[in-house]
Amino acid sequence: MDEMVVRAETRAQQIRREADRAGDLAQVLRFIQHGWSAGQFAEYRSGADLYGEQRRAELEYAQPVAREIWAAVERRDLERAGELAYSLRAYAGSSSRQGGIMGARDLTLTQDFAGFEAIIQLVTDGLGSPHSRRAYRRALLDFGQWYADHGRPGLKKSVVQAYVQELLDRGLSPATINQRIAAIRKLASEAADNNMLSPTLAAGIGRVKGVRGSSLPAGRALSEGEIRAMFAACADDPTPAGARDAALLALLRLGLRRAEVAGLELADYAADEQQLRILGKGRKERGVALYNGAAAAVSDWLALRGAWPGSLLCQVNKGGRVLRRGLSPSAVRDAMLKRARQAGVSCVTPHDFRRTFAGDLLDAGADLAVVSQLMGHSSPLTTSRYDRRPEAARRKAVGLLHVPYVRRAAP
Repeated sequence: MDEMVVRAETRAQQIRREADRAGDLAQVLRFIQHGWSAGQFAEYRSGADLYGEQRRAELEYAQPVAREIWAAVERRDLERAGELAYSLRAYAGSSSRQGGIMGARDLTLTQDFAGFEAIIQLVTDGLGSPHSRRAYRRALLDFGQWYADHGRPGLKKSVVQAYVQELLDRGLSPATINQRIAAIRKLASEAADNNMLSPTLAAGIGRVKGVRGSSLPAGRALSEGEIRAMFAACADDPTPAGARDAALLALLRLGLRRAEVAGLELADYAADEQQLRILGKGRKERGVALYNGAAAAVSDWLALRGAWPGSLLCQVNKGGRVLRRGLSPSAVRDAMLKRARQAGVSCVTPHDFRRTFAGDLLDAGADLAVVSQLMGHSSPLTTSRYDRRPEAARRKAVGLLHVPYVRRAAP
């Protein structure tokens, strides 16, 4: 019972943080609607006034972040804007009380920080993949919030271990926890390299052990009928958005990650060879051939898009005009969800297309190594997690057993 109470309280805290992010974003949108500038928002958020070096330093930090929020809103990447607004509020509130989220009160740090955002930047600058940068950023924002909530006890091994234990108590998967541990290890390493943390303490954090265990891949496989219904929803839309979303679904059906779909440029598509060049995780390039309707879907979209250079998939306004602005990964997800709702398909994510792609190919007898290459996995072991054949074999084996239970008569 105590464990259930703890988990309920933890979930309540998570919901409050998500609500805070949504509230921050709503406030940003209200400020934009009333004509506020990024500088005015930064001044409001930091509580800056005309007096004191500390306030001026806060404003110097807050203004670039506020401009980035404004830019994210303009490109309709509201998920990113909400995260930035939330982190800026956390920095402003804590800096007014303690001199920074990880400031001078931290005995384990060898110098003061302007804010936690500066530390996150140190970590993400060394990452090549946009997906990794987003994941590490989310992980460090969560750790920073936990760190502040626990009185900023100092960045050291025992503190990180306590954080890992809380993640276990939350019921997060081993893969998620290990990713967060990796982000904190890199944070400690970068802080030590920049004379912000004792090398001894950084080495201790580097020895924090990962969590053992595994979990089934998230999501589910889509049926052929569900996929057809989503394409039919696109066909029912006579505007360019319908053609674009059909091309988008075709690319997801080929196992692309949503970030890869969003990152495609027109130059990445060789129409004569019906071949796409994909830049995946770790800046690894791979080629994907467009067959069995995928090439036709992309061709129909390009006939409406035009031949100007830039993003392969573009925004379409409510009037049906194609804009010369690309889609963010969040917009790819939203477009897919829109067509799923229209098709009556529930509980679906872009990653479900990727899972279905791998499972369907392996069920059809495709070689595991080939499917791994098509998905951009570093190892076939990763791809094997999507293989449905072992599960089918296990079900068949269990079906050989007989449980001698006799149903009770109805009362």
